[in-house]
Formats: sequence, C-alpha cells, structure tokens
Amino acid sequence: MKHFTYDELNHLLYSEPYQVKYSKQKLAYNRTFEGIARKLEKSVTGKAEDEASDDEKNAYSKYFTYKTCDKCNGTRINERARSVKLKGLSIDEVCRMELVDVLPFLSDIDDEISKPILRKAQFLLEQLIEIGVGYLSLERPVSTLSGGESQRVKMSKQLDCNLTDMLYVLDEPSIGLHPRDTEKLLTILFRLKDKGNSVFVVEHDPDIIRAAEWIVDIGPKAGKLGGNVVYNGEPNGLAHTESITGKYLLNTEKPKFNRKKPTEFFEIRKASANNLKNVSVKIPKGLLTCVTGVAGSGKSSLIHECFAKQHPEAIVIDQSPIGKSSRANAATFIGVFRSLPRPPKPMLRYLASTPRALAQNVTDKVY
Repeated sequence: MKHFTYDELNHLLYSEPYQVKYSKQKLAYNRTFEGIARKLEKSVTGKAEDEASDDEKNAYSKYFTYKTCDKCNGTRINERARSVKLKGLSIDEVCRMELVDVLPFLSDIDDEISKPILRKAQFLLEQLIEIGVGYLSLERPVSTLSGGESQRVKMSKQLDCNLTDMLYVLDEPSIGLHPRDTEKLLTILFRLKDKGNSVFVVEHDPDIIRAAEWIVDIGPKAGKLGGNVVYNGEPNGLAHTESITGKYLLNTEKPKFNRKKPTEFFEIRKASANNLKNVSVKIPKGLLTCVTGVAGSGKSSLIHECFAKQHPEAIVIDQSPIGKSSRANAATFIGVFRSLPRPPKPMLRYLASTPRALAQNVTDKVY
C-alpha cells in the first residue's frame, strides 16, 4: 500500500463499480470492479443479523472510523463561508441554534437584496415550528431524526408546494407519533386539502378516522375473511353498520385491567444521546413496558442507543429489513440460532472476488 499514490489508493478502496477490460498472455478479463472498502461495507450491511458472524458484523466498525473534521469542526462549511458574520454570528453558529431561535434572528434582518431568500426561509421555519419540530437545529443530520420528526419535516416541504389538484396518499402517517402530535398531523393534512388537493390516508388511528370527511372501511376481518368494502360514506353512517371499526371507534365502554406489580428492574444510568441529557431510568422485569412520549423526546435514543448498550443480552427488533436470504424469518431475525458457533472467516474473503487488475495504471503495483 505504501507504494500507491493518494489517487490510486482512493481508487482501490472507494471507487464505484465499473467495467474492467484487461488482457495479458492471451488471457482476457471482462469484469466489474468495486472499491474494496465499498465492497466490504455492502457485504456487511446487506446481510441479515443471522447470516453474519460477530466478526463480519464488526468488520465495518473495525476498519472504518468516523470522526469530526479538524478544519470545519463537523460543520461541513469551509473557512471562507464561516468567516462571514451577520449580526455577530457566522452561518455555522446559526445552524447550531434551535429553529425557534433562528426565526426571530432572521426576522430582524432588513435588507432589500436578501428579501426573497429571507421570505422563503421564514416561511419554511414557520411551518416547521408550527408542526412541532421547532426544537431541532439545522445542523442535525437526517439520520438522527425520529420517525415522527422525519415525517413532519417531509410534509412541511409539501406545504411550500404551489401545485394544486394533487393527490397525496399517506400510508399510516401516525405511526411513531404521540397523540399530541396527531393533532398537528391533522392540521397539515387539512392545509394540504385546503390548497385544492385530495388527501387519501390509509390509517387505523381513531382520531384521524374521526376527522376524515369520507370513510372507506375494508373488512370485515383480516386475511381471507377480509377484502370486502364494509362501509363507504360519510363518518356519521359508520355507526349504523356492522363494521368492527365503527364498533371500537364509537364504543364508550372502557376495559378494566389488574396491573401486575414489579419486583425487579433493569437500570439505565446516566444516558446521554441526541436529546437525552444524563437520564437514569428503572424498567421493571417480567412486565410489558411501553416507552412513550412526543416525537423527538428521546424514546428510540433511550432504548436503542443507551439501554441496548448497557444490557447487551437484550434482543433488539427494530424497523430494519429482515434480510435478503430465503431463510430470513421471524425466528432467525430475533436470533434463535445466534448462539451456535461459526468459524471465523478471513479478510481475504473480501479480496477474492476482485479482478486481477484495477486499472491499467495500477496493474503492476497491485500484482
């Protein structure tokens, strides 16, 4: 590796897939080459949990390191852009502010040239704050947003769309939302409708069903017992049908439960991740426990990033795909066979499928 130039090494490790044609001593090659690092990443991340050994699972984290850039301090903004200041703040400092603070900061700017930009920025900020994500900052990576936050940010972008007579189809948009956030979701949906659009929602949340102006109820049950239109009309008529949806939607009787009292607990100590700030929690053993809260409050961070690390014996089932293997099913996904030992596989496995030449200019150095 020490004989490679920077460009050659970058080509070897990170190049995107491309066709390689090479011939030597009447032997011809016509294959696809992909950077070794990229191939390693896909080999690990593209497999289900039960398909890869512990060594393979950790391969990506072992050979790749993510760290904050020393020059931009993680802002991804160059020095020239950071040197410009407005009202004493640079652009990276503004990006670190919460949206509720950025809006008044921009509102105080009075400049004729920047009016079109400011008008657009203020409108988007107002929409984001109105739908309940004003606590976010512009520097937050999309990958760190919760499901509810991501949904509302995407829908706020549609509010800035000037097109009308559009059809919006949303498949269970209330998933991951706290009941408090459902009201804000309905506000967005009605605003999309009031702009001259049609909004079609596939949903089972009672609040959204009650707010609908037209209901199509499919049933009466699931699987082979479903597939029929049970009701099609205005919400008031649902009460006069044999619809299971109507029964539970309009039923005022509340079930009673006898709660089991906990005796032992799992502990989470000094959890700090994303929105969490030094949080300690006790979760009872032997009980069904629900972690709830408004979108962005830190539910996923508490469990996936803190609890799972402090209690590695836990079986974590998240929203990631099960995998591409025909053997992937619910049993293998939760790790039923994970305790079976597997022989370690050497790193040469990842190199075995590379072509005998990366490109004409590096052939002699590689082989």
